[in-house]
Amino acid sequence: MERFQMLKTFRFGGIHPDPSKEYSKGKPIERLPLPKKLLIPMSMSTGAPAKILVDVGGSVAKGQLIGEKSGFISANVHSPADGTVKAIRNITLPAGNVCPALEIETSDEQTDPFSEKCDDTFVQGLSREDLVTIIEKSGIVGMGGAAFPANVKYNIKEGVKVEYLLINACECEPFLTCDCRLLIERREEAISGIRILKRLFGNPDTRLCTETNKRSEAESLITGVKDGSFALEVLKTKYPQGDEKSIINAVTGREVPSGKLPLDVGCVVVNLGTAIAVHEAVCYGKPLYERVVAVTGNGIREPKNLLCPVGASVRDVLDYCGGLTDKADRIISGGPMMGFSFYDLDTPIAKATSGILVMEKIAPKKEYPCISCGRCAAACPMRLVPTRMYKFIMNERVSDAIGINLLDCRECGCCEYSCPSGIPLVQGFKMGKKIWRMKK
Repeated sequence: MERFQMLKTFRFGGIHPDPSKEYSKGKPIERLPLPKKLLIPMSMSTGAPAKILVDVGGSVAKGQLIGEKSGFISANVHSPADGTVKAIRNITLPAGNVCPALEIETSDEQTDPFSEKCDDTFVQGLSREDLVTIIEKSGIVGMGGAAFPANVKYNIKEGVKVEYLLINACECEPFLTCDCRLLIERREEAISGIRILKRLFGNPDTRLCTETNKRSEAESLITGVKDGSFALEVLKTKYPQGDEKSIINAVTGREVPSGKLPLDVGCVVVNLGTAIAVHEAVCYGKPLYERVVAVTGNGIREPKNLLCPVGASVRDVLDYCGGLTDKADRIISGGPMMGFSFYDLDTPIAKATSGILVMEKIAPKKEYPCISCGRCAAACPMRLVPTRMYKFIMNERVSDAIGINLLDCRECGCCEYSCPSGIPLVQGFKMGKKIWRMKK
């Protein structure tokens, strides 16, 4: 009899929401037809917005640098199309931050400047410093949702050893299916990107990590890895398996201490989509100006996985998917656990837009007083005590909430999902962090 092997997962907390991948998992990636108008935000990464480099009335070319990073933590912005700058104005993004944006009228005729692959000898001759520079110039950010500038994360100080490189294809957020389709349709690009990153980080132990509900897709990709340069790690389907700290704990058994980074325990985590963007930048000279977006949920007529240029509006995307059903109620950027509601359908797609989720109306949860059941603490993967933090914040004692590690909260929503009293815990934690930042 074959010996039963327990699947790895992170040690503490977590929940099991309905994955709901069936809406779009089987839909091949389609390219969204280029809209006549694009609205390109200058803030598509963590940190400072990019500085606009073009003027109203000027022409832009596909892949042209139109926004230059303005700080250490910032990212370049490139035009996804040939066209003309029609306006510069401020817009509000789903997370609530305001930033300048370029309105571009796209040309009828479009060029394809990134179709020729660089010579393999050239790619192999690139140093680690060369690779980081290419990634920086290409405006690549983490595409799993955090949108942290990749060059900052990848520029490892001399003497610091990366022992594990974990390629994150867990996609644990319900409904989202971008990584699932990339595993199926972009295998060669993924393998190339992972090998480039492995070389950049000094050949660490490299694992492609996914959950059991994407096992077959990942196994198909790994069959193309003939040299054993990286291995497959299938993890238990549990939320939030794809969180950086959770995946590190699941695969390596290591814990990232409070206030520390994955690198402090010898690990780097890279999203699968980011690895493919690295391949495109290094092998084709293509900057990051488009991404796969899962358009899904029970409130959209034709769920799809779309390759969208940044700057395309949510309205453009929804219209291409047949529009909303009669019962559609909420439109969310990302997934149901960590996403933000769209309030304006003219909001543009950004580098970190992993999904557009359309949900039918559900009965709102009625809020009751806390019954001290402890379910929120049992579900928290960071081993926090959410009910105590929330009560401190609601009683204007934010410093006390900070004292019991509010800043370690990942805002994953496990606590709120588990709360029988319907208390909006994550909303409280976001408010508490904002108050703390304003005081500092």
